[in-house]
Amino acid sequence: MPDDSKIQTGAARAAGLFTISAAAEAAGLGTKMVRHYEDLGLLGEVKRSESGYRIYNHDDVLRLQAVASARAAGFGLSDIRGMLDAAAAGLGASYARMIADRIGELEQLRRLLIAMQLRQA
Repeated sequence: MPDDSKIQTGAARAAGLFTISAAAEAAGLGTKMVRHYEDLGLLGEVKRSESGYRIYNHDDVLRLQAVASARAAGFGLSDIRGMLDAAAAGLGASYARMIADRIGELEQLRRLLIAMQLRQA
């Protein structure tokens, strides 16, 4: 029986899977950050090609995009892990509310900064 964790790179391309470079580019990350997030356990088990190269599926890329977006928004890795775990368990709505609250706080800060700038003019 073949080892499902090892797949051929050509077959990966044909199946719409991603190399680390392609996954990193799709997520707006460098390959070192992709490896780092994998080492931290933010991705599931990543498959390998027959020659040992990492192969990512669409769900992996979505998770990487979510991590990159959350980091850019100022969330810490523990919050991001919680978001990903909650989303995987179908409980992402509570984090969606937390994000909406953060957006509201940022909007308030933006309004205050604009008001301060206008007073200086």
